[in-house]
Amino acid sequence: KHGIALEPPKQSASSSDWQFAFAPYLFASGVSGTVGARGRTIEIDASFGNVFENLDIGLMGTFEAKKGKYIVLTDLIWVKMSAERDTPGDLFSSAKIGVNLFIFDPEVGYRIIEKEAGSVDILGGVRIWSVENNLNFTTGTLPGFDVSQRKTWAAPVVGVHGILNLPAKFYLTGKFDIGGAGIGADLTTQFFGGVGYRIHPNIALIGGYRFLQVDYDDSEGFLFDTRMSGLLFGAKFSF
Repeated sequence: KHGIALEPPKQSASSSDWQFAFAPYLFASGVSGTVGARGRTIEIDASFGNVFENLDIGLMGTFEAKKGKYIVLTDLIWVKMSAERDTPGDLFSSAKIGVNLFIFDPEVGYRIIEKEAGSVDILGGVRIWSVENNLNFTTGTLPGFDVSQRKTWAAPVVGVHGILNLPAKFYLTGKFDIGGAGIGADLTTQFFGGVGYRIHPNIALIGGYRFLQVDYDDSEGFLFDTRMSGLLFGAKFSF
């Protein structure tokens, strides 16, 4: 979840009791779009195939608390990525980009449908981004430069999350949200769809596809207009 809710296994606890779950996961995401710092910009296109080559370090996980029909979800991503390539033409010899990305996504929700076949939640919250862009161009015909800039912003989001239980301990799960509209960011959207398998009453494995987009810029020359997409794998532990 970013905010992705990795569906917990079925619980036997009373609906009046608090239920908790923690889910570490890996979002093997490629990144594409335009990033900028202090008025300098560069196009990036890190595909899914070379995500591990560009990923320096990453930490990802969700925490969920539920009582009755009320739900609290939090999702956290921290990744550092870097890439270096030769530039076309003679203006610069090479370009190196580094992105230090932190996203925290707290949301609250209400379960509007809860049946044996599955459930549907409506959600609302805020997606907080803290991004540092580092751009380094080595000298060619033009002199090189090295700029760095960090920005932090928060965009409200609303969404829906659903679960469809299948035979033999499998289930389908999906989430969509949208936000921004000029508040914090011009636009941010997210989609996740996956398949889960309950290997134990308190443990579930999940895999799926996730898309996360944001468009943010300001008057100081900072730009982060990107799309992250790729496979997600996780394990959810409920207690």
